[in-house]
Amino acid sequence: GWVLPYSSENQRVADEAVRVAKPGGIIAIGCPAEIHGEPGTEEAATAVGGVPVTSPDGSKTVSRFFNSGQLMRLFEGKIDTVYFRQDPHPATVEQRGNVTAVFRLNA
Repeated sequence: GWVLPYSSENQRVADEAVRVAKPGGIIAIGCPAEIHGEPGTEEAATAVGGVPVTSPDGSKTVSRFFNSGQLMRLFEGKIDTVYFRQDPHPATVEQRGNVTAVFRLNA
């Protein structure tokens, strides 16, 4: 999960995690989060997976994550129980944080 920002195919990664997990299996996934208030946070409110951006050197498309909702939408319709969600705290806008989700898949 900590490599999701380096991928432009977040849904493919999530689908593969579901494919190899047992029914009712638990998935824990997380990644670094970008700073609140940066351009793209509005798009992140409804994004499935990371918001696509061009890498700083322009060589590839990568993903930016702002909240755990982006992670959870990758698994929409496949989640039975959410055990834990973590988002960067609004008071830490000057720091980078993490987004994390731990959940059980449908049986």
